[in-house]
Amino acid sequence: MFKYLSIALGASLMGSASAAGCNAAYSAGSTYVVGDLVSTSVTTTTPVTYTPCSEPGVGTCTANGFVLSGGVTTTESFNYECNSEYWCSNAGFAPGGPYSDLAWTKDSTACTGTAGTASKRPTNAPTSSPTAAIVGGCPAAWAVGGMTTYSENQQVSVTVTTTPLVQLIYKCKAWPYSGFCGQFSPLDAAGGSLGWTYVGGCTGTITPTSSPTYDPSDIVGACPGDYNSATTSYVAGSQVSLTVSTTPLKKIVYECKAWPNSGYCNQSVYAPGGTYSDMGWTLVGPCEGTFAPTVAPTAFAGDCMYVKVVTTTPTPTPTVMNIAAWSSSTLYEAGDQVRIQGTTYKCKPWPFYFWCRMAAYQPTTSSTGYCSPSSPSAAPTYAPTYSPSAAPTNAPTTAPPA
Repeated sequence: MFKYLSIALGASLMGSASAAGCNAAYSAGSTYVVGDLVSTSVTTTTPVTYTPCSEPGVGTCTANGFVLSGGVTTTESFNYECNSEYWCSNAGFAPGGPYSDLAWTKDSTACTGTAGTASKRPTNAPTSSPTAAIVGGCPAAWAVGGMTTYSENQQVSVTVTTTPLVQLIYKCKAWPYSGFCGQFSPLDAAGGSLGWTYVGGCTGTITPTSSPTYDPSDIVGACPGDYNSATTSYVAGSQVSLTVSTTPLKKIVYECKAWPNSGYCNQSVYAPGGTYSDMGWTLVGPCEGTFAPTVAPTAFAGDCMYVKVVTTTPTPTPTVMNIAAWSSSTLYEAGDQVRIQGTTYKCKPWPFYFWCRMAAYQPTTSSTGYCSPSSPSAAPTYAPTYSPSAAPTNAPTTAPPA
């Protein structure tokens, strides 16, 4: 789970230019937090290049006819700034190493001399200032737990000072960060910012609500159908309702995430609002009322018609044809139409029409285009646009190779 966090939290961009000197050297095994500044030596080797030359064996031109350049090894010191409490203290993500960019931001230029000891900047802003803006009543106080104790958007309060009383609200981040919410207090300098986002100050208390928080001012619209654990047809974008309160009735809308996460939507262990909901579902917000029912297109069971120009002598004749179900025993030609249930298909022109006759290439119901129950009342009234001056000669027709 945690491997994804490094990608989200790590910053791969180069930092600003170096300060006047090098910070204190990085020390494996030390504890670092966001904002800590360290330095380390980095050894680099320029790529070796081979440039063709005209006189092999003469001067710098080798006997093979190339001039070698590059391959120069240099060692410089760079300053780094920690951008992840979780990874910066892990020696496997040491600055200058292969995974350095996942935990540390490197200055764009080398440093020289000594800048002093690494600074320790606070990680959780805002601080415990008594002037924190009050945003409402205080939810339940944070309590230590496990990886599933808190879920996305769940809010807690923490007490910063008792005299005067200062309390702050924090909101749990989305999965996988929510796994940290029960492990670290929002005020924990070493890991609080991993799972919690600052909301504001609070005073008094609020009535407990089901998680996630239901706010009537955030109504997103009418409620879709209720989530059903037996359904296996949820796809990316599918929306469902989850009842969080029956008296009064309150429902929350969830939407199935895009692929590959959509694969979790049809597994009950990842049900909306559950412990692992964030794997497959995105919280949309509260809903109210129901959608007006819509009529889905249904497969037409009767006959459908189309006009086909039949080759006759001396004049081709437009003929009203029935769109019959596809059959492996029919030798279909270009323009022939068939149906699978209520979906219509037209055979492609030469040379593709050969495939129309093969069972391996029969059409399926995966496309749209529903058959209309209305049939032409009569053959078209238009006349052929040409009349042959003489009877057509019958050119031999060559059957396609088997």
